[in-house]
Amino acid sequence: MAISKTNSILDSNEINTFNNYVKKVNRFETVKKILKVVSIILVVASIAVFGSIAIFEISAQTLLGPAVLSGSLSPCFLLTSKILSIVQHSIKKPEKISIKDVIDTLNKYNSKFSSLDPKKYIGKIEKIDLEKGAKLVLKADMHGDYFSLIQHLISLQKQGYLDKNYNVKKEFKDKIVIAFLGDYIDRGKNSFEVINLLMKLKINNPNEVVLLKGNHEDLNLSKQYIHKKERQYYQNNELCKKLDKFFSSLPLSVLVGTKDDINKYQYTHLTHGALDPDIDIQEVLGQRSSKAEMYIKRNKKATLSRRITNLLPSHLRDKKINKIQDVKKALDAYIKSQKNENEEKLKTLLKISNIDKKKAKVILSTLKVQDFLKSQLKPNYTGSDLIKEYREQGYTSFNWGDIAKRHLGENNRGVGLSLTPEFIKDYFVMISQDNRQVKTLRAGHAHAPKTFSVNGKKGFIEILPVAGENKMYDFLRKPIDKSEIITILPKIKDWKKNLLSRKRGNLSTQISRTKKFYGPNRGDLFHFLGIC
Repeated sequence: MAISKTNSILDSNEINTFNNYVKKVNRFETVKKILKVVSIILVVASIAVFGSIAIFEISAQTLLGPAVLSGSLSPCFLLTSKILSIVQHSIKKPEKISIKDVIDTLNKYNSKFSSLDPKKYIGKIEKIDLEKGAKLVLKADMHGDYFSLIQHLISLQKQGYLDKNYNVKKEFKDKIVIAFLGDYIDRGKNSFEVINLLMKLKINNPNEVVLLKGNHEDLNLSKQYIHKKERQYYQNNELCKKLDKFFSSLPLSVLVGTKDDINKYQYTHLTHGALDPDIDIQEVLGQRSSKAEMYIKRNKKATLSRRITNLLPSHLRDKKINKIQDVKKALDAYIKSQKNENEEKLKTLLKISNIDKKKAKVILSTLKVQDFLKSQLKPNYTGSDLIKEYREQGYTSFNWGDIAKRHLGENNRGVGLSLTPEFIKDYFVMISQDNRQVKTLRAGHAHAPKTFSVNGKKGFIEILPVAGENKMYDFLRKPIDKSEIITILPKIKDWKKNLLSRKRGNLSTQISRTKKFYGPNRGDLFHFLGIC
C-alpha cells in the first residue's frame, strides 16, 4: 500500500481499500462456513442413503478438498468449487507497502528520535507527568493487524482526540498519551504497514504517542516469526539496519501520572511484559521535568541500588529471609496489628529507635525483593544471575517477562522472569517515595485479557488482549478488538476508564460506560460501606 501523499497520516483511499478488503474476506469466510454446513448435511444424507456415492463424493470434497477423492468430476462438486473460486478471486488484496516507502519513513523517524547503542545499553525507561484530567489511551499487541490499527485511529478520531488528518488535535497537545504496548509485528500479514503507520503517528505527535518495545521488536526474533508474505522485506540489508535502529529507540517502560494539590505524584507503570526488579525507577521519577528518561546499561549488575539498600537496617542488608525469619514474622505481625503491638520487640530486632507501619511495609517489601534476587531460581542461578545473563543476551523482563498468579521465578520460555502480583506490589512499595508512588501496572504480551487484584483492590494489574482480527489467537480471547481510554486524576483510585470494543470485521466501535480504573473489589466495597 502506497504512503499517502497528503499531510494526513491516513487518507480516505487507504482506509476504503483496506476496509473493503476486510469486508470481502469476511464474506468469503461466511460462504465457506455455509458450504461446510451444507456439506455436513450431505455427508449425513449420504450415510443414510448409503448407496448414494455421488452425494458422498460431493460433500467430502466440499468439506475436505478435492484431493480427498481423485477422479470425481460430479457437476455438484464443480459448482461448489466454482462458487468458492469466484468469491476468493473477487477479493483484490491491498497493495503491499513498498520497501522504499518503509525506508523513507524509517529515515524520517531515525533522524528525529535517537536510538541507543545496543552494545552499551539494554534499554531505557521514560516518565511522563500529565495535567489533571488528561487522557491515557492503551492498545496492546498488534502483531501485523493493520485493519485493527486503522479502526483504532478512526475510533479516536470519532471520540474527538484526532483531527481529520489523524493527528492529535491542538487542544489535546501534551494532554493525552496514546500508548501502544509493544509487539507491532510478526504473525499477521501486514507488519510493515503497522510499523510504518505507527512511525508516522509518532513523527507527527512526538509528545503524545508512546511506542513501547515488545519482545518481537527484535530483528533476529522477527525474522523467525514474520509472515511468509513479508519475508522479502528482510532480504533488504538497508531496511534491516534502519529497522534495528528504530527498535533500539523504543522504551522498555513508561510511567504515566499526575500530581495532587501538594505536589504528590501517583503513576501507572506501562510495560510490554513485566519488569526487572533490580531497577530503581525512582531515578527517573525523581527528575523534576515533566518528561524524563533513564538508561539501563547492558552490563549493569543485577543488585539493588544504594538508595534502596539504605532503606534497610545495616545488619539486614544482603540477608536472605530464611536467615531472619524472626524479623519477617515481627514485621508481619506489626503491620497487621490494630494497636501497634510488639513495637518495642520489632525496634529491638531492627536495631532502630523509631518505627511506623509505613516504614515497616517498606522494610518488609525490600527484604522480599532482596530475597528474590539472592534466592536460587534454578541450579547454579540466583535471581540476580538470571537477570544478568538475560541482559548479556540482549533480553529484559520488561519485554520478555510474564505475570502469573502464583509462579515466582523463571518463566516457561527460559527467557525472562515470571512475577506474581504480590511481588510486583512489594517492588512498587520498595521503589516508591512519599511524593512519587507507583500504584498500578498495565501490560500486553500474554495476548489474553487478565486482571489481578492485590489486597482486595481490583485492577492493580491489567493485561490487555491482542488485536482482534488475527484468528490464531481466538483460543485466548474473543474475536473482539479492545482498547482503553483512561482519565487521569490526582489520586489513582479516582482514575476512570472507558473501554473501546469492536467486533471482528465491523467498522463501528462501541464505547462502554465509565468504570473504575483501580480500587476495592465490589464485595470489599460493600463490606466497607456496611451494605453486606
